[in-house]
Amino acid sequence: MHPFIGWALSAAALMLTSVPAAAAPGDIERSVHRVARSGGEPATVVTYAFDANRMRVQVLLATSLLDRAQQRRGSGVSVQAAAELPAVRKLMRHEMLLVNGGFSTSTTDRPAGLLISDGNAVTVPNYAMRRADPDNACPALRSERLRLSALLCVRADHSLSVGPMDDDAISRCEQAIQTGPVLLDKSGQPEVCASNGERAYLRTALCQRDARVHVVIATDPMTLHDLARWLAAPPAEGGLGCSAAINMSGDTSTGALYSAGAGSKPRIDGPGGFAQASFLLVTPRTAPGGRGE
Repeated sequence: MHPFIGWALSAAALMLTSVPAAAAPGDIERSVHRVARSGGEPATVVTYAFDANRMRVQVLLATSLLDRAQQRRGSGVSVQAAAELPAVRKLMRHEMLLVNGGFSTSTTDRPAGLLISDGNAVTVPNYAMRRADPDNACPALRSERLRLSALLCVRADHSLSVGPMDDDAISRCEQAIQTGPVLLDKSGQPEVCASNGERAYLRTALCQRDARVHVVIATDPMTLHDLARWLAAPPAEGGLGCSAAINMSGDTSTGALYSAGAGSKPRIDGPGGFAQASFLLVTPRTAPGGRGE
């Protein structure tokens, strides 16, 4: 069988389906999708989509949401716990989305890689490498690469990008999180392989096409390969049609807290129960800034 025909049959077997939910009022649109998984029932994936030209995207050190009496050395904040904080309740007076951030060190209040918040570098880049495996069936694993190979960068003009870790870009980031891995390559195709023995977990990811950004919360376990294929697939095939995507911290960290504004009932998608070091905050540019100001 020709390799392309085999790939096409495989893609057809992994049919992608989406079931949009009613759009949330405001600038952030929530949708629920049923996404096919290799060898299993479809997974439920929730997305929050917004136009980066209309929204403010900030990176927050999780402990910055706490007052001094609440801060405990070595302990971060979970999405579930954040929902009860006075600073976050102030933010809920306006439309807002709070999402789990990147990975943490052995102490959950310390980011594992670069974190820049409002122009201030909280932590430095992490250049720890993964060893090359020249005989691996997955091309991405045959060469040495960063363990945290991805970067979310928001510049002073509010333009946002997700993609490979780039030292040259860091100096222009007003907000940044180093995370990984990169899910889509420069051509918009999956960067991760199905043949790397990866296990399925709950996932948080960010993907974009131009100014359209999707926060992706997989509330059923998925491999990164299945998730990346769906992110790259065109909308006509049930995918998001993203051209760039990165993985964030996942598993029990996975969580997104959304409020439509004063008088609305906030909701949390994903467990959001594990404490972490950072959050991504999305608010309208006309609303007050982060940390409940």
